[in-house]
This record gives sequence, C-alpha cells and structure tokens, in this order.
Amino acid sequence: MSVAVYAWLAPAIITRVISFILLYIKSVDDIHPLRGQETLVQDNLGIMFAPKDHPVLFVAASFIGVLSFYKLWLVAKGLHEGGQKVSSNTGWGVAVTLWVLGLLLLVGLTAIFPSFVG
Repeated sequence: MSVAVYAWLAPAIITRVISFILLYIKSVDDIHPLRGQETLVQDNLGIMFAPKDHPVLFVAASFIGVLSFYKLWLVAKGLHEGGQKVSSNTGWGVAVTLWVLGLLLLVGLTAIFPSFVG
C-alpha cells in the first residue's frame, strides 16, 4: 500500500497543479467537456489520435507519456526500496509487467467496446 501511495502521490500533485494553472490560461472553448473533467494536462501521445476515429490507438498512445513513465519509475523504485530483498531488476520487472498488463487490458476492452472512448 505504501508503494502505491508513493508512486501515485507525486504525479497526482504535479497533474493537479499543472491543471490548475492551465484552467486559468486556456480558453473555455478549448476545454473538452468529457476529457477535461479529470485533468487538463495532455502529456501523452493520445493527442495524436482522434478517440472517435481510432479508439484503440488512442488508448494505447495515452499510456505513453511523461507522467506515466515517471509513475512507472516511482513504482519500480518504490518496490525496490519498499521490499527487504527486492532487487532493482525485480522492481522494474514487476512494474513493467503490471504496466503492460494494464495496457493490454484497456486496449482489449476498447477493442470490444469502442463506443465508450470519445
């Protein structure tokens, strides 16, 4: 639990601070009513695809971003530091495996239910 909170806290704070700043900088017309509800930060490659036209590519590209890689690094570092006999390679292996499984799960669900994205 402490590793999950350790990995979640810093990216969440960074995202909220940047979203708060962007809220005052962006025009109201530029904010998407659905995707802009949680965050205004677009730090991933999902901006390259239209969710309505390519939902699977949009979801897959949304996993590749600065804050998602930072969170992946924090998970690997937290597993290494939080476990008593966990090596750095084991921490990275578990973190990358969970990241890939999450990616495959969401891409699979998007392929089955493409109308939920967009």
